[in-house]
Amino acid sequence: MRAALPLTLVLLLARPAGAQEPEKKDDSWFSGLRREEKPAPPEPPDIEELYARRPPESASPWTLHPLAVEAHLSLGGPYGFIGGAFDFSPSPGFSSSIGGGLSAATREPQLATTARFRLLLTENIAVGSEGGLSVGSYDDGIRCESGRCPPSWYWDRAVWGSLGLMLEARTDAGFGLRWGFGASGIFNVVDAKCRRCDATDEPNVWTIVVPYVGIAVARAFNP
Repeated sequence: MRAALPLTLVLLLARPAGAQEPEKKDDSWFSGLRREEKPAPPEPPDIEELYARRPPESASPWTLHPLAVEAHLSLGGPYGFIGGAFDFSPSPGFSSSIGGGLSAATREPQLATTARFRLLLTENIAVGSEGGLSVGSYDDGIRCESGRCPPSWYWDRAVWGSLGLMLEARTDAGFGLRWGFGASGIFNVVDAKCRRCDATDEPNVWTIVVPYVGIAVARAFNP
């Protein structure tokens, strides 16, 4: 123990002046990794910004030119054998129209309104269904010269409901063509009037249900 003390003093005295202890390695980045917090979740995108970035949808010919003027020719159709209508398409898959024409049975005016549902096959061609209401006089047209004739029915104001299928085309310039077929039935059967009837006679189904086929030519535009 006594011999070790002089040796320690010699080593301390022999140490060069200005000598410094070696620097300790900074391992604070290890502790930084241990203390690092999880990143905050990203904020949701702004809805208005998303809509601004969204590419515009390609417009359909039916929405590019939503309002159309139509000329109708038909046998038994809602708009008579000849008529006209205004048609409005708020979307490619739906339109509604209102118009009128001359009844094929009585040659008197009748009014009609129709709704149509389309399934687009291409940009310019669609298939679909149509249904509507029409009001006008009606006569089954049975004429008889002899005394042995069947009853004949007529309505001063017949209310018809129609249902049918259609094939339609419309160009980008706004010209349209539609072909349709279906059937119409009289709702107010009780208002029928009869020629050559007795108390037991009633209109049969062939009197109150009439098939129709027709074509419409349209010129559409953007109001």
